Amino acid sequence: EAIQEQAVVISRPRSMIAADQINTLNQITATQETFTRTDPTSANTVPGVLSSLPGIVVEPNGTGLIHIRGGKPEQIGYYIEGIPMTDPNLGSFSDNLFSTGVSKFQVYTGGFGAEYGNALGCVLNEVKKTGDANSGLHLTTYAGDQYYRNAVAEFGGGTPGGFSYYVSSIVQRNDFSGTPILKSQTYDDSVMKLVWPGKKDTVTVLGLTGTLTGDVGSYFPAAGDFMKQKYAIAGAVWSHNFSPASFITVRPYYIHVETMQSFLNSGVAWGIGPYWLSDSSDQVGLTTSYTNQLNDRQLLKFGASMLTSDNNQYEYIGGPSAANDVNTFQSSLYAEEQVKISSKWTANAGARYEGIEYDLRTVNNKTQSDLMPRFGVSYAPDSKTAWKASWGEYMKFVPANSIEAVYLAPAPGDPLSSVGSTAPQQATTGDLSFERQLSDSMACRITPFYSNYSHLGSMAPDNHGIMVYSDLGKARSRGVEFLLRKKVSDNWQGWLSYTYATIKTDDEGTGKLNYTSWDRRHTVSLVADYKTGRWAHTFRADVGSGLADVYPTDAAAKRAGAYAIFTYGLTMDLPKGSSIGDSLNITIYNLLNNRQVAEYEAGAAGPQAGFFYGARQLSMGLNRSF
Repeated sequence: EAIQEQAVVISRPRSMIAADQINTLNQITATQETFTRTDPTSANTVPGVLSSLPGIVVEPNGTGLIHIRGGKPEQIGYYIEGIPMTDPNLGSFSDNLFSTGVSKFQVYTGGFGAEYGNALGCVLNEVKKTGDANSGLHLTTYAGDQYYRNAVAEFGGGTPGGFSYYVSSIVQRNDFSGTPILKSQTYDDSVMKLVWPGKKDTVTVLGLTGTLTGDVGSYFPAAGDFMKQKYAIAGAVWSHNFSPASFITVRPYYIHVETMQSFLNSGVAWGIGPYWLSDSSDQVGLTTSYTNQLNDRQLLKFGASMLTSDNNQYEYIGGPSAANDVNTFQSSLYAEEQVKISSKWTANAGARYEGIEYDLRTVNNKTQSDLMPRFGVSYAPDSKTAWKASWGEYMKFVPANSIEAVYLAPAPGDPLSSVGSTAPQQATTGDLSFERQLSDSMACRITPFYSNYSHLGSMAPDNHGIMVYSDLGKARSRGVEFLLRKKVSDNWQGWLSYTYATIKTDDEGTGKLNYTSWDRRHTVSLVADYKTGRWAHTFRADVGSGLADVYPTDAAAKRAGAYAIFTYGLTMDLPKGSSIGDSLNITIYNLLNNRQVAEYEAGAAGPQAGFFYGARQLSMGLNRSF
């Protein structure tokens, strides 16, 4: 009888260590986003998702602004599908930071490659879902106390030829008592993504729009004031393959942004007088990139971009009103090469040029530019271990609305305008990482880091009460990050992050560095998800030391106390075919109802309580697919 042979296939778990990814990269998927849920105002938002990662501190004042490795919120580079989202007028994000339709977040918390720019050491790139992987209609609703309501709708699909479509919308309402900045908030956000794949060409079309409206919160005692924001984004991504190893990508886009802030009543109580601010920008941009895998060891990248923006601002702060309408034109070029030196060593080197022209009305136009080198190296002695180091120089352009103020009704003898500095903010950043896979499903990373900042911007009123920009500031950030990740196994998944950091700054050029208001020495975040049968349990713990206040000297500063906030979520899968839906869930934020002071503020008689952690909040949700 003939002997029959059987092939035996032995599969090895995919390594959790990517030795050729030199810069510190964190990724969170759409599934993991639900694990990070804390207070309802942060649900489906970028700050809510990223707040559990190492190196990140979220402002406790309700604004949702984030600091990465000690940097300011406006120093972060925001991208969606590789399209830059930084508003040249305000210097911050162009959208409302909702994570509508997100597939995954890519977060560079330290240095980043030459393909990214106009940021000081940290970049966020958001990738949206596609219809081929998210077909059908999916509805999710949440409701809770304090008039919290949230609804998410997703619809996607495709054709046999490969075309796919995906649309999603989020609507949220709430009226949280004690909210420091905004209350009675209303959010609306929508996204559309169409993809036409081909043998050599792939075209993706993106559309995003959203609005935010909120009444002024409890930190500003006067009623009747508000904040509003809306945006619209249209973009496309065309990719052409010259060969299996080389391709070009072109991204044209248009962005419209409007913001309005009214503190006409509360500004008086705040001590700055009646305050009104209205901003808008219309941006038209184009980015191109070329990638060529020359051989098994060598990868080349080249790229260029241009952005023109029509910027407008009207400002009134208890004094003469002013128009800050400074249009801008930005351009960039970059080149980067990554080489696998041997089976254990990988290195990359790149450089980026960026330039900007400010179209001023009362003086000659001003231009600024810089050339920034970036380097990295990785050593992997085996498949489970990697040592990585990166260093680079970075810059961030001055927001256009901060440079020139043209007074609309100057007093007799007063000048017609004032002009601030245009010198870009600069940073030198470096880090060293040790990564180790501890088991088939668990890996850890330890990353000491540093950043030195110069030409930091600071807004101060001139002799006529109008805020102008100076570049006298310096700062330094030092710390170490730790991340322990566990991918799905034995029904468990999650991560534990810890950050130790000290952040000091001198915004006014006095020569003395003092701790910033976002200096938090110790930050710990634990995110865990456990599934058993029809039940899924999610748990999040946020523990850390208190923030410093905003006093100008460390001697007068008062830190808030250590904090501990716990969030628990329970999801139950309903029987198949249930008329109610597919699953029910309950989320309880701040289980212990910790209402302690989150941050102190400067007061006439000394430090006073500024912001508190939000009260315990219960929300219930229903998910259904069609």
